[in-house]
Amino acid sequence: MLVNYAFHHTSLDQIENLMIAKIIAHDVPNGCTMAESFGTKLILPLNRALAPGASTTIAISSSGIALSLGVVQSISI
Repeated sequence: MLVNYAFHHTSLDQIENLMIAKIIAHDVPNGCTMAESFGTKLILPLNRALAPGASTTIAISSSGIALSLGVVQSISI
């Protein structure tokens, strides 16, 4: 149902990678919300409407994902 909602409210070419994330906390002074998805900590734009412990779906553009076979140092993507 969530994916169906997303498809009806955005164009299909904008949806690339959907992930479920659990909200950990809000850092209001820095304007961000901390979350976790599959053991990876994420820093998201502040969204106080999501209570800590709640789950949400986030979309990440494929251009925002980089994979590495080793330690990444001094890189700009």
